[in-house]
Formats: sequence, C-alpha cells, structure tokens
Amino acid sequence: MKIYGAKNMDVKDVKVDVKNQKLTMKLHFPKIYMTSDYDMNGKVLVLPIKGNGKCTGNFTNVDAIVFFKGKPYTKNNKQFIKVEDAPKVTIKLGNSKMHFDNLFNGNQELGRSTNKFLNDNWELVSAEVIPLVQDTVSTIIQSLFKPVLDLFSFDQLLPEH
Repeated sequence: MKIYGAKNMDVKDVKVDVKNQKLTMKLHFPKIYMTSDYDMNGKVLVLPIKGNGKCTGNFTNVDAIVFFKGKPYTKNNKQFIKVEDAPKVTIKLGNSKMHFDNLFNGNQELGRSTNKFLNDNWELVSAEVIPLVQDTVSTIIQSLFKPVLDLFSFDQLLPEH
C-alpha cells in the first residue's frame, strides 16, 4: 500500500509527557490518495466480492491521533529517546471514495455496480479498510520520526522541559 498527500498535513495539537516519555499528536490531512494491490474473495458487508488487481482510494478530511511511547537512552553523555514500538494510530475519515479494478474477473457491469455499492456505503466499508491504513500510516510516521530522534538529543528537541 502506498499513501500520498501526507505533506499537506496540519499538526493540530501536540502533547508531551516528559516524565513518562509519551507523545500524542493530533493531525489533519485534507486529502490522502492511496494505491494498493488487492486480492479479495469474501464478503464486504453482505455483498460477496471476488477479484484481484489494483485498488485506489481518495480520502478527505482525515483526522489522525498518533501516540508514541519512548524509552530513554544515553549517547555521547546526552539523553535521547528511542521509540521501539510502532506508534499507535487512530484514524477518522471525513469522506472516502474507492475503486477496485478487475472485480469478478473483469466483468464490467458487476464491477461498476459493486464499486458504486461500496462507495455509497463508504462509512461501513471504511471500518474494514481503516486498520490497514492505520498500520501503514504508523510505519510511515515511525520512519519519519526515527531519524529525528536518533539525531537530536532530548534537550535539543525539548529545551524547556
């Protein structure tokens, strides 16, 4: 899964618990675009769905809460924070439009009606997709923050703690 649009992120709130090395951020993404391969043979809601191929998604007004728990360590006589576990991410979508190519072995009519059904019921369908997106966002955020935490000491990041 690939996610695009994170560069337009707004940081709405940051809370730091210095004593317990915890960080909570509230983020807002106006638009996120996702591409993925899929292989489906089951049910979404009550609709049986079968197919494999490419999937795209457009998500708007995405709110995310990101929670980190760090562990202090010393390097060059300075205290640093290491995030060992991937951050916990909770996502709420404002709106969602998805498209699955090649549903029902390329049957255009069934594919079109299934994609319409999925988009008409996006709030219910997104409940099944969000855990995958949360895992991907968690991995992305961890990869963005790890180099920063490795490079800057605790005092450099939070000089007035």
